[in-house]
Amino acid sequence: VGTGLAKLEYKVVLIDTDLGLRNLDLLLGLENRIVYTIVDVIEERCKLKQALVKDKKNPNLSLLAAAQTRDKTAVNAEQLKGICETLKEEKSIPQKTELKKPKRARRKFALVTVATGDGLRQTFLEMGADYVICGGQTNNPSSEDFVQAFDEVNADHIFVLPNNGNVILAANQAAKIYTESNIHVIETKNIGQGYSALSMLDYSADNADEIAALLVESMQNTQTGMVARSVRDALLNGVTVNKDEYMGFTDKTMLVCAPDKVDALCALAEKMQVGEKEYFLVSYGKDVTEEEKETFRGYVADKYPTLELYEIDGGQDVYDFLLIVE
Repeated sequence: VGTGLAKLEYKVVLIDTDLGLRNLDLLLGLENRIVYTIVDVIEERCKLKQALVKDKKNPNLSLLAAAQTRDKTAVNAEQLKGICETLKEEKSIPQKTELKKPKRARRKFALVTVATGDGLRQTFLEMGADYVICGGQTNNPSSEDFVQAFDEVNADHIFVLPNNGNVILAANQAAKIYTESNIHVIETKNIGQGYSALSMLDYSADNADEIAALLVESMQNTQTGMVARSVRDALLNGVTVNKDEYMGFTDKTMLVCAPDKVDALCALAEKMQVGEKEYFLVSYGKDVTEEEKETFRGYVADKYPTLELYEIDGGQDVYDFLLIVE
């Protein structure tokens, strides 16, 4: 019934409640893709969307698998009702989309990466990525998202740039369960490392290990700075952070805090010693105004007249600015 409804373009989620047996994934041919089960959702070891496994043949059909190692007492009626209510609510939420090139015939190499913001994702495609999963800080893709991407790119060797420390686990899990390609996870921890690795993408060596080594090497000297609004007062790395002001930091090291977002970006650039570089790149978040961009351009022109500034209208959600320095 569920498969039939999905073929009629209805969005269908099949919930396997036969705990201890886990038969439905076998019937659908999804047994090798199960990472999380209904019990993991109930016990809050993962989010509901992370546990949903899409059917390979019908994208409208998803499965929430039963747990093999638990019995029926692990899930009660109220908990099951709560999951159904959550699924109903999420029907009205736009599904995240992926920017990708059209699926091609089987080839030797392909690359999958992760980014949020239409501008950043389009930039990565133009740089050579074959599939850009929508995700990142506060919106981590699941291992199933990676598996779907692997299916789409259809290559013997697939290189993966997670671009976030929290996404690396899902990428590695997907690599373990995917058997149709050799998956090479390059553990990029932020957008800057992903950008630097992708900028050096070169398949001419025709050797997967050599290509992977080049990607790893190319990101080693990259610094990524981020500016975001603080949600609380704190003292971090000797920097006083006030709620609703703008923090400037690299990875987990707090460097500056200022009431104005552009002032925070300018101070961050100085702390990252951009004046000693030949160029740097800034990606503007979705809420950055043209006036704020012009203010920063003016600052760079006055402070660093010989420095070349590259700009991307990244459109990312969490960070007002991403600053990439090599």
